[in-house]
Amino acid sequence: YRSASMSFSLGFPFYLIKSNINLNTYAGYSTLPGMTNGRSMFTNNSALSQGIVIGSNISEKMDFTLSYTFRYNIIKNTLQSSLNNNYYTQQASGRWTWEFWKGFVFSTTGTYYNYSGLSDGYDQNYFLLNASFGKKFLKDNRGELKFGVVDALNQNKSLSRNVTDSYYEDVNSLVLGRYYMVTFTYAIRNFKMK
Repeated sequence: YRSASMSFSLGFPFYLIKSNINLNTYAGYSTLPGMTNGRSMFTNNSALSQGIVIGSNISEKMDFTLSYTFRYNIIKNTLQSSLNNNYYTQQASGRWTWEFWKGFVFSTTGTYYNYSGLSDGYDQNYFLLNASFGKKFLKDNRGELKFGVVDALNQNKSLSRNVTDSYYEDVNSLVLGRYYMVTFTYAIRNFKMK
């Protein structure tokens, strides 16, 4: 069994919108040995990924993050060409938080997932939307009471691909759908500067 991977990240400021931009590149390769009917074989898996993240802190009251990642996988089997397969996944997301009036805070996160090249019926795309509305209070706004909804559009899925020496499988797991939460958070800040 052999495996190697490399990742590279480059970040730099983007002053026009008071943001930072990060570029992330990944390349990986693995060779999985196996045997079928007394004949040895190898399953070679190559993966390439490219991503970009734009993160901002416009002010203490507002910030956002935008990101996109594309990952491409190439699977080659030295004995059974029927196991050869190319597939890709995409993920695009955005997050926005705004403290707008006397400690009231609105926050939302949206993520788009796309799976292509998987088995019949597994090529899917969906959008996951979360949102919350809260109020900061107590001394120095250390407490926050928040009401939120997770998976507001009720589209959440769990898809994965497992590659072995003699087969690959696509798995669609049961996941929790839309639900609501009420949370209370208290920030402990007891650090004193000299």
